[in-house]
Amino acid sequence: MEKKKILLILSVPIILALIIIGFITFDIIPIDQSKGEFVVLGQYEGNGECRKVKVFGDIAYILDKTPQGTGLGLSLIDVSDPSNPKHLGSYFESGIIYDFEIVDNLAYCANMQNGLEILNISDYNNIHRISHYRSGTPIFSVEVVNGIAYIGAGTLGVEILNITNAAAPIRLSSISVDNKATQVKIDDQVCYVIDHGNSFSNIESYNVSNSKTPVKMGEYIIQGVDFFNLLIKDNFLITTDHGEAEVGALYILNIEDPSEISEISTFRSNDTPFGVSIGESIVYTTEYETGLVAVDISNPNSPKELGRTHEGGEAFDVCYTEGYIYFADGINGLKIMQFNIEDES
Repeated sequence: MEKKKILLILSVPIILALIIIGFITFDIIPIDQSKGEFVVLGQYEGNGECRKVKVFGDIAYILDKTPQGTGLGLSLIDVSDPSNPKHLGSYFESGIIYDFEIVDNLAYCANMQNGLEILNISDYNNIHRISHYRSGTPIFSVEVVNGIAYIGAGTLGVEILNITNAAAPIRLSSISVDNKATQVKIDDQVCYVIDHGNSFSNIESYNVSNSKTPVKMGEYIIQGVDFFNLLIKDNFLITTDHGEAEVGALYILNIEDPSEISEISTFRSNDTPFGVSIGESIVYTTEYETGLVAVDISNPNSPKELGRTHEGGEAFDVCYTEGYIYFADGINGLKIMQFNIEDES
């Protein structure tokens, strides 16, 4: 009996210590002892190079090779029936559309060669450009929030535009970076930027409550890490690392205080990671040559692999919404999938 009392007394401070340092979490229900399986429901083959996907309502917006093979354009796919996706319309003038945002009936396209293109997509048979903002340098990403467009304009940093009149964008200001601004994400009047250098990338945060005078708040730097993509959920910033020797990682960062970004944990990849999306407490990430991976982050301190799938192709991007996974699988086009959890306890 005495031994049991001693064990109990010892266990209390240990449990308290674990809670304090964050190894025990109570905010998300864990999926311990579970594994899962990806199931393909439908597929849109497209033109053979599906690189990016975002889904709003019953429409999947994808970046795909043009029929002529001359660049990447925007295509709209009806996914109301996941087993039978159908092409609705496309847009391509020239260049390579690298990223895009959809707001109401407008598409904001970051074209690496032609700047920011703003498209009217209300008529699928007549998608057309209504305005054009040329930054003078390749642009890699665009984020639109409350009538303001933030574009990752490479060596020019982040260009901030007033787009309340989409037909006539007006430049408000810019954020200067040391190298190239490649990815931008806005959360609660904070702009997170990936500043991409030759040997590593860092993540910087800026207060953009006044879009004319952005103010730097903090940064997160690790030598040798090549950050790519930004995803924000609650107080977590989730990003991928292209890494060295074609092996990278998934990083989970704490942004509760944007001026003090800190690492919570990492999940090592089998190959170069690209896209990332989240559904409840599962992160879906793409690894270029090894496919689509589901990672349990119900305990952010200890992410665990739940399942993966690879059927050739090139795993570029993923978007999770309302129970469905939309997988941009390169030469295999767009796959519509679900991930079924199997309890092994």
